Amino acid sequence: MANFKYFAAPLALALAIGGATVPASAQNYPQDNTYERNWRPTPAANAMVRRDINDLRQAVNRSERRGRISHREWSRLRDDVRTIQSLYASYSRNGLTRNEVAALEWRINRARAMLRMERRDYDGRRG
Repeated sequence: MANFKYFAAPLALALAIGGATVPASAQNYPQDNTYERNWRPTPAANAMVRRDINDLRQAVNRSERRGRISHREWSRLRDDVRTIQSLYASYSRNGLTRNEVAALEWRINRARAMLRMERRDYDGRRG
């Protein structure tokens, strides 16, 4: 019990200081999901998705031209890019929602990761 007095004061001080701040996750946000309903994509967000798709397509083509990936790997990645482009065209007809932007970015990032893996395998074939 004698050791407790050495820890009680710093513990009380830490609790007092920590209680003065409110973490961002504890802030009050609307509970009725108005934040999600009021979200509107900006032209910049739309342009960002288009630019990411274009950059991915160029990176895939550049990797194949430079011989960093095989023709078969290029073909598979090119099909992935075409799928993403088609999905983007479908989504953007009625305006992109937050979930659609997230889904497109997730697919783009997955394709980028696959491209990185294929470039680093140095075997010139799929897998």
